[in-house]
Amino acid sequence: KNGTGTATWNRTVEQDHNIQLVGLLATLHEALSKLPEDFSKANNLQNVKPISTTSTSLKDLCVESLKPALRSLEQVAKLKLLRPSISYIARVLESQLTLAHLEHFGDTSTSNKDNEDSASAYLTQFMDYLEKINGTHISKWPKNSFFVAKAKAELAQRLTRSFVSHIALLRPVGQTGRTLLTQDMALFEMSLS
Repeated sequence: KNGTGTATWNRTVEQDHNIQLVGLLATLHEALSKLPEDFSKANNLQNVKPISTTSTSLKDLCVESLKPALRSLEQVAKLKLLRPSISYIARVLESQLTLAHLEHFGDTSTSNKDNEDSASAYLTQFMDYLEKINGTHISKWPKNSFFVAKAKAELAQRLTRSFVSHIALLRPVGQTGRTLLTQDMALFEMSLS
């Protein structure tokens, strides 16, 4: 938030730096993952056995040797770079889901009766925030990185848990409210996909 209390969506210099680091780690991870296959093709070592008495091929030894490095790259990307971003994004979006408790879903509710295809006000705000965050942050992450895909899945799981938790606590919920919440659930699911 800026000094006026409104949300700003611009990335900080640090966030830009972290996005670049995630991109570099993803590129390095991909290159290291392909290294054993590339090495064995280039040297025609598919079936060559090392001098030792084990029956493990050089390609398999290379794969085993690279596993700790690949795990370390994943840990740095996930724990040091992506998880803080995911945590912040989740807190911002979860704050919008808490607004569901300010709405009325009882039988006397007149909100959204005329417009059956619209979302509740809290969900409209959530989807707006999600769109802005996606445009300025999430869409800038590397596209084909499996640890970025894991981070996105972790965010979706956390938001789904939060959504279900808040919806489960709403009282009273009448028939009109149930219908509206059913629409909200479908819109929530579509917004996360």
